[in-house]
Amino acid sequence: MKIPALLRSVELLTRPVHPESRAAMDQRWAGLPGHVKTPAQLLGRSAVGCEGTHGVFPKCNLTCSPCYHSADANKVRIDGGHTVAAVRKQMEFLRRVRGPRAHAQLIGGEVSLLPARDHAAALEAMQPTAANRCP
Repeated sequence: MKIPALLRSVELLTRPVHPESRAAMDQRWAGLPGHVKTPAQLLGRSAVGCEGTHGVFPKCNLTCSPCYHSADANKVRIDGGHTVAAVRKQMEFLRRVRGPRAHAQLIGGEVSLLPARDHAAALEAMQPTAANRCP
């Protein structure tokens, strides 16, 4: 890495707000309904929010009440390859719309029902990679 590129990288990583994060927050703020744009609202002003995966692993063996899962939740594909691919796709989307410093949770079912290797692969897919981390 050349010195100017290294310095630019350090400068971006040490900024209080990364330019991509600022753009994502501005977009998030613009998308909020007017009645929630209050002085106490952090979403879109100092945070893009925390996301969760959707529909990547809806299988569950718990009996929570009330449950937000549909009656078909335990009938969808839940194998590791499908889950990891869906998580990667959602993380790529979130990186584009929420910027480089957003957070996400692996949710949507009882993910511990996945075999350990597949569960680990799904979590690894959520980690920033060279392609989606801050420059």
